[in-house]
Amino acid sequence: MENKFNILIIKLLITFPLWISSCGNEQLSDLSETIYVRRNGADMPARIFGNGSDKIFLIILHGGPGGDGFTYRLLDFAKKLEKHYALVYYDQRGQGMSQGHYSKDDVSVEEMVKDVGALARVLKHKYGSDSQLFIMGHSWGGTLGSAVMITEKQHLFKGWIEVDGAHDIPQLNRALVRMIHEIGNQQIAQGNSSNFWLDAQKTASKVDTTKEEMDAFGDLNSVAHNAEDHLEKADLINTPDNKLSFAETFSALTSQTNSLTSLITGISTQNILVEKGLETISLTDELHKIKIPTLLLWGRWDFVVPVDLGYSAYEKIGSASKKLVIFEKSAHSPMANEPENFNAEIINFIELHRD
Repeated sequence: MENKFNILIIKLLITFPLWISSCGNEQLSDLSETIYVRRNGADMPARIFGNGSDKIFLIILHGGPGGDGFTYRLLDFAKKLEKHYALVYYDQRGQGMSQGHYSKDDVSVEEMVKDVGALARVLKHKYGSDSQLFIMGHSWGGTLGSAVMITEKQHLFKGWIEVDGAHDIPQLNRALVRMIHEIGNQQIAQGNSSNFWLDAQKTASKVDTTKEEMDAFGDLNSVAHNAEDHLEKADLINTPDNKLSFAETFSALTSQTNSLTSLITGISTQNILVEKGLETISLTDELHKIKIPTLLLWGRWDFVVPVDLGYSAYEKIGSASKKLVIFEKSAHSPMANEPENFNAEIINFIELHRD
């Protein structure tokens, strides 16, 4: 690790300034380093790769909860975006390779929102106050990113990009139940994976969508992931060009992370958040507070976070500059299913709203 990265431990202090040297533009054109943000007992790594010569940084909020930032760098979209901008692969509190000593009380969406604000300030201290920060949240990262955006911290960023984001779990579950029945009926009529869809509809029928907290959330999520596999076989979803085997993924990740540690901490954090009401998070009615430029990117065939959430977010968001893009051959991860189209939207958005 040490021979590949310049690892900087950065303490975020309220009463004292951060003493961080700035990098010249010639040093920023090919960034490959890791910083750690230390806040409220947690040390959270952010791996930074790419072209930072224009001081434009794209922060990635990973999925989960329980994921990690570096996984996104295994996909082609990220490597190609790094030619244009510096990408920040950030591990959230209690996830990935984050470390620290804190109590369960310090594992919450509220604390993670503050962590993201700290990350933004650290980046500006290190690379200069003229650095321009964009932030992209995928799946659970859309939950966290939306929670950041409805606060005053949104003004730390030039733009917000939500990718298939789970900003409203009750709405998500209701939409998923409808989608399983509607798409399931279509696939059964076409003779595609009929047994799977019949079983999926039985599972969905057990869910009482009038309840705010749904006991069948785990079962629904499993069905959602399997549904996308079946739709890929039906040629409705593009197969990722660089779909890695488990061995390849494991090898790539272990070169940068401790996969066992990441898995254990991720499961623990997810369980704590579920205990605190993760399944009841609903931010839709607060999205009007988002005033900065916003780009919503969704896969048409996303069962994990159905496209209904994209439509409702577009209606509710209060920004004067907002756009919703639906990728017709994508599921939960359009950056993997349609990377070229995905990157084109990201680049157009950043170039439109950068200084």
